[in-house]
Amino acid sequence: MVERVRSLSVAGLLAVFVGFTAAVVLLGRLVAAVFGWESVDLADYGSSAETLAQNVLVPDLFVTALLLALVAILGWWSLFREDRKVPAWFWVFPASLALVSLANTDWQNLSDQGTTYALTLAAAMLVVGFNEETMFRGVLLSGFREHGSEVYAWAWSTALFGLVHGANVFNGSPVSQVIPQILNAFMLGTLFYLAKRVSGSLVVPILVHALWDFSLFSHGGSGAEITAGGETGLATVASAAPVVVLVSFVIVLIVHNQWTLPETALAEAAWPRLW
Repeated sequence: MVERVRSLSVAGLLAVFVGFTAAVVLLGRLVAAVFGWESVDLADYGSSAETLAQNVLVPDLFVTALLLALVAILGWWSLFREDRKVPAWFWVFPASLALVSLANTDWQNLSDQGTTYALTLAAAMLVVGFNEETMFRGVLLSGFREHGSEVYAWAWSTALFGLVHGANVFNGSPVSQVIPQILNAFMLGTLFYLAKRVSGSLVVPILVHALWDFSLFSHGGSGAEITAGGETGLATVASAAPVVVLVSFVIVLIVHNQWTLPETALAEAAWPRLW
């Protein structure tokens, strides 16, 4: 169990989610107003190192500070580790997404943009990955575990992870793109959940999350077109991959009753029974 100094009710957890969403949406505009930067639509975030820094990296560093303050106030530092581990074969899910991310990265565009752009993009995506994983696979997953089963905690934290991407409408994304993003994010959230469960740490989902976003933004935009299914080829395969992950996840954990197996049995299982 995650050790805490304070606890949050379900209403409190939902309030934290709303606060996080508001911070993500509003801090970018506030920072731009304070520093006199031009605020651009989400589709243009990846157009240059400057727009990445001004619209993603700097605002999200403020979000990081707020998140760490929240964790400190609650005393929930142990949320960065995971005691409810699943069998080692679950590594196939985060490993597969990592490989797809590397293959989907536009290395030519990164080369054309230069080292400063690539480093800024990497730093921005790492901060975004840290913030979102700390909130959804950290604070919310741990918090909802106190109010129900593991299925309950997974469902709530992952659904809210999908919903937070609906805030992209406030950053210039059309509804036609936002709805597929929400669904895609729900499925990706399941994969990041598995990454934490199999690794025993929040570090792995943070890194895989950052790598996935890096591959999307490497194309020079925000990745919204890819996550919305607006491109073909490898990008479409990458977008569809989480569907396979979610289906596999449901089959393995529900059909084989691993939602309710004792933690020791889960840790010792080498491979799921297929009969």
